[in-house]
Amino acid sequence: MYRYDFTGLETEPLYRMTTLSDEPSKAMQFTGTVRMHPNGSVVYVANRTLGAYKEGDRKILAKGGDNIAVFSIDPHSGLPALLQNID
Repeated sequence: MYRYDFTGLETEPLYRMTTLSDEPSKAMQFTGTVRMHPNGSVVYVANRTLGAYKEGDRKILAKGGDNIAVFSIDPHSGLPALLQNID
């Protein structure tokens, strides 16, 4: 999470945390769309899995975090806290 004000986006993040509820997948994981509730207290982040990974010459279908991560945002510090992952 980065701080943003009238001068723009800061270069260093305020917080770093996972959006995943389980162990990371062997496949590539990405975050997708990020949306904030209009009242600013909740953030929704889409998690996406690439779908497959290679093991030797074999392509293996991957299990991963294809879900929506829901974070509450502390009104004083801005610290996000993972509430749940919705499948």
